[in-house]
Amino acid sequence: MEIKKYENQICPFDISLLDEDKYTFFVLKRIIKGECRLTFTDHEKLIICHSAYPYPIWVWLSKETGEKELETCYLLLKEHFFLKGFYKINTTYQIAEYLIERCKKDGINIKIAINMLSYTCPTPIPPKKKADGFAKTATYEDLEVVLSLIKKFNYDIGEITSEEVGREKALQLIENQSVFLWIDKHPVAICAYRKLEETACINHVYTEKEVRRKGYCSNLVYYLSEKLKNMGLLPSLYTDGDYKASNQCYQQIGYILEGDLCTIDKE
Repeated sequence: MEIKKYENQICPFDISLLDEDKYTFFVLKRIIKGECRLTFTDHEKLIICHSAYPYPIWVWLSKETGEKELETCYLLLKEHFFLKGFYKINTTYQIAEYLIERCKKDGINIKIAINMLSYTCPTPIPPKKKADGFAKTATYEDLEVVLSLIKKFNYDIGEITSEEVGREKALQLIENQSVFLWIDKHPVAICAYRKLEETACINHVYTEKEVRRKGYCSNLVYYLSEKLKNMGLLPSLYTDGDYKASNQCYQQIGYILEGDLCTIDKE
């Protein structure tokens, strides 16, 4: 198993290897096509990819891997991340369970911090509850609103970025016309998407806390899902598996469970 290291560059990787986990590892397929801070791979059975801080490390292993590959994966993570105080990893439950037990042997305590589910939506279903207001594509005039809502979304999931990085991200989404707002007198919800091949991953789904459970999220995500389908794209998304309300919301508008992942982090 020859592991190659790529630092601050685009890894020359055949992303078709991820097709066995096509939707579960959709984000990794997108990340690895760009420049990443650090990537390790044997171009066959193992990928460890870290795009940048504070984002999680992505770990993928082929279903054909065994104890040897798992141990190699652990040693790479320990040397390049754990010993430097960074433990946040997105991966499958099988790999997570191995890493948790293996870390214990070295006196490192990590745990499953977030349960993630991946969904696709081949046929969007209109929400039963029609929310007051309407959806719109965000424009440059909405920059401060987009920036504020994305900042709140990032805070909720524990990913704190600088003002400069956040503003650059918001501007990019607006420029690409890939961020949307739900307006009920004023902006109350947001969502965006990223395209890769025939799939579009919906992200940054957030509703202001004081106005939740009014149907804004389901109506906005349905609006975007229908728009993406009409563009010939398959809508997909990740959600917190422990947050029943959001999972029910997505299932009711046509989202179908494809797989599960988890985020592990230090206790």
